[in-house]
Amino acid sequence: MRLHCIELPVPSPEEAGRWLESVLHFLPVGDGRLYVCGNCRLRLITAEGNAPLCAPGEVVGLEHIALETPDAGALLRALLSKGLAPEHDGGDPFFNPKVFGTGTRYFNLIAPFGTKFEFCQRLDKDYPPDSAEILGLEHIGLSARDFAASFRELSTYGFRPRFAPVENDTARGRVQCAVLDGPAPIELYSFEGAQAFPEADPTRAPRLVFRADAEASLKERNGACIRCEAAPKYDIVALGEALIDFVPGGQQESGKVSYQGAPGGAPSNVLAAASHLNMQTAFIGKVGNDVFGRLIRSTMERNGICTDGLLRSETEPTTLAFVSLDERGDRSFSFYRQHSADCMLRSAELPLTLLEQAGIFHFGSVSMTAEPVRSATLEAVRHARSKGAVIAFDPNLRLPLWPDADSAYHAICKGLRYADLVKLSEEELEFLTKASDHTAGMRELLERYDIRMLVVTLGADGCLCLCRNGVFLRQHTIQVTALDTTGSGDAFWGTFLSELLLCDCCDRIPAPQVLQHILGVSCVAGSLTATAFGAVPAMPTASALHAGMLRLLER
Repeated sequence: MRLHCIELPVPSPEEAGRWLESVLHFLPVGDGRLYVCGNCRLRLITAEGNAPLCAPGEVVGLEHIALETPDAGALLRALLSKGLAPEHDGGDPFFNPKVFGTGTRYFNLIAPFGTKFEFCQRLDKDYPPDSAEILGLEHIGLSARDFAASFRELSTYGFRPRFAPVENDTARGRVQCAVLDGPAPIELYSFEGAQAFPEADPTRAPRLVFRADAEASLKERNGACIRCEAAPKYDIVALGEALIDFVPGGQQESGKVSYQGAPGGAPSNVLAAASHLNMQTAFIGKVGNDVFGRLIRSTMERNGICTDGLLRSETEPTTLAFVSLDERGDRSFSFYRQHSADCMLRSAELPLTLLEQAGIFHFGSVSMTAEPVRSATLEAVRHARSKGAVIAFDPNLRLPLWPDADSAYHAICKGLRYADLVKLSEEELEFLTKASDHTAGMRELLERYDIRMLVVTLGADGCLCLCRNGVFLRQHTIQVTALDTTGSGDAFWGTFLSELLLCDCCDRIPAPQVLQHILGVSCVAGSLTATAFGAVPAMPTASALHAGMLRLLER
């Protein structure tokens, strides 16, 4: 289960949207009803009836939305300079010493449409110097009538306390409070006298919208401020190679080579990028029972990727790849993969339940270079497709792994026959079509195959996208100093698939303005990943993507 968005009833979505853009730097997506700031997504809906909006305070339900800021003092001064009236402590943010070890600095602002925003700076964190003014969602404040009952209820759905519940004395009386991690960051509290608080009008109050698999349910508690929508258990399931990428490390001495190893493999990189955006992901593949295989498993789990489908071979080793970088950070590969574990995945070993629980099933062509994994890959694609999954394909062409170029060509073409969503590099596009003109090559592939959306990445020049309905878009990216492009394409694709899901466009072609936003975020993800060494460690967070998008819009 994951938080999909926060639904805000407002008198005028247009006016509320303009306020979110100009004051809090939220970015509009599409029709002006969805606004995004890092990992915070607000869906604006028109409030019903003529009753006044629920004023935050003595009410049971969603009481405030806390946004994280790297400098609460600077943000407070900026909002005061705009003539706004935040709640503050004589010109300084409030200080709360009890919530975290070193405390928080915060202040509050009630929007014209009635929503209370809290701006929170964690004093136990070091923020990057290039952070945006507002990073995204820090927590959601839920006011409960019965603290203990609400605590138990949320616990049954995977919420866990970050620390033991505490009690504070406030200007509004004594309050019980706990911060819960899980599908969403929740600050649950209950004031003295809350038994007498009215419940928020569900047609006028903010609501948390969760996505969960069809077997899960979430009761509407705490003022009917929670709704759960049915969704596949896993947003994205990927099958393929999981390996160790060795990249040049440090200063190379004469006559010696020095490499640093990090878990990689395109399908798992795609899942890591998606998991950083709070997607539910699962991997299918095989590694050796060795130090490298154990490192891959622990890294996936640390990044929130389900490893139920990651098998362990007692007889074959984990695949290794050695990466060489030129002066621009571009790569060439040497693989140690003869009879390695990822090549030995068999159709009979496929976890069919995982395939049946996928919203998107993603695969590449590296798992089609040898048997038995080639047959297993195609069987997985067919099974996932038969159960309703959207099929995503990134060939990720590595010619040294193939007997010859013709074998690679025919296998990739077979993969394209099943694919709804396809990502190619410009070199792969030319390999498949022999066309030097990108647009002509893309149109040729859409004529040959039933592809819904085809994206071609252009490195530092951004990307192109051609849709089945004829929409053709170009998207630029931000300028960065590239150190290592390993994983940049995977970060792009993991972000692209995640944004399709977040914008509810997984099974259809988005409106052009929505698609332009999705391509922009994806380009920023690819560019930021190139600014650090290694694939998974370099994947950007939602707040880093938001800061990058603000840079992109300035350009």
